[in-house]
Amino acid sequence: MYRPSRLTACALVAFQIASLDLYATGSGRDTAQRAQQQGAGVYLKPWQWALAALSFFALATSASGEQNPAGLSPLADDNSPGSADDPWDLPVEAVVSPQGEIKAVPPQEDYPAIQNDPLPTLQDDPLPTSLLETPGEQHPDVVANYNNLGNVYYHKGEYNTAIEFYKKDLEISLKKLGEEHPDVATSYNNLGNVYFRKGKHDRAVEFYQKALEINLKTLGQQHPDVAACYNNLGLAYESKGEVGRAIEFYQDSLAIRLKTLGQQHPDVVASYVSLGNAYESKGEVGRAIEFYKKNLEINLKKLGQQHPDVAVSYGSLGNAYYRKGKYDRAIEFYQNSLAIRLKTLGGQHPDVATSYGSLGNTYFRKGEYNRAIEFYQNSLAIRLRF
Repeated sequence: MYRPSRLTACALVAFQIASLDLYATGSGRDTAQRAQQQGAGVYLKPWQWALAALSFFALATSASGEQNPAGLSPLADDNSPGSADDPWDLPVEAVVSPQGEIKAVPPQEDYPAIQNDPLPTLQDDPLPTSLLETPGEQHPDVVANYNNLGNVYYHKGEYNTAIEFYKKDLEISLKKLGEEHPDVATSYNNLGNVYFRKGKHDRAVEFYQKALEINLKTLGQQHPDVAACYNNLGLAYESKGEVGRAIEFYQDSLAIRLKTLGQQHPDVVASYVSLGNAYESKGEVGRAIEFYKKNLEINLKKLGQQHPDVAVSYGSLGNAYYRKGKYDRAIEFYQNSLAIRLKTLGGQHPDVATSYGSLGNTYFRKGEYNRAIEFYQNSLAIRLRF
């Protein structure tokens, strides 16, 4: 793009002023009217003809881009810098308004530039590889879904279906992670739980043992997951009738939980209950009572008097004293358990029926048959509703 030089701009302005003078002044209008009446062309004064010729000559020279000997320069490029000493050389375009005012228009470079950059392509900014890959069978989310489905079917009691999903979870985990990984141990443990629920205790022991071995290698002895494996093995061996082996695993589990979780943790409470049950099954009721009392003490501190778990603790102590033949003491704990259950669970709950039945048994042992009948009838009425 070119801009006018000083002389060219002056010529253009002069021509426009001359034209304005022709049509804007009264003499100009009179002259035009006389010329039209005489059939001649537009009449201009001599000085107006001179300015018009000069303007035409300047325009012709600018269009051809040739250097004018009179000093008229070709239109300069917008990018060429102007002279600070001469305002006419600044990169400004002059426009004359109809009123004869000269206005300066900012050059193009003063306006915000419009960027015509091409849109980015996948070659310029490729997607992350993980988004382009199909997850497939080996993706961690697929493994998690298999495990989740196994958990749901396990809690629904559909153990065979749960086993199918747990085995898929284990198969993929072994391929991706190898044998020595905590997630693989979790898969083994889940399968052990299902087989335990199915009553296949030998099979459960196999999976629990594998989970324990991996956790010991990867997590070390003093870890809550190792304690859970010991506890599960204790449950399986107790169900098999091997109470002595069960107590060993329960004690190992309790020792780790006390060290890693603290005295007041629910898992510690569960270990006390497991040991109490095992000793009671073994006939060592005195030892069982010791663990049941520890369980009750912690539950009262953590949960308060009015909680279903506290009712269970009272019931366990009632069972132990019942086995020892101390029926009056057993009745005290059974009554405490019943009162809490009636308040927290309502009169029609199966656990309330259990408490009524335990009291009926105890009164029967005492020879108080009428009292025993009352409690048995209360228990039966609830059972019939379910």
